Amino acid sequence: MGLDKVKVEYFELLIKAAINGGRTREEHPAVPVSPTEVAADAIECLKAGAGAIHLHVRATSDVNSEHESLEAEDVARTIQYRAGPSLQAN
Repeated sequence: MGLDKVKVEYFELLIKAAINGGRTREEHPAVPVSPTEVAADAIECLKAGAGAIHLHVRATSDVNSEHESLEAEDVARTIQYRAGPSLQAN
């Protein structure tokens, strides 16, 4: 069969990086915990081609806190600061 008869389909693909989950440093020493660590890992994933980031925000009262928090603004602000105005944190 000639190449002119081969049907090729292309699919759009979204890569989502789940950078820390509910993991603790005890489970894996490289888990990003502080807002700065989470932001740095998120930026590296975006640079590598990820189209979305899934993360668990930690409490900001303790920089190395293992406790999850709903204070996503802190991480978003850090990511925006580190990445510059070209990145939107939604």
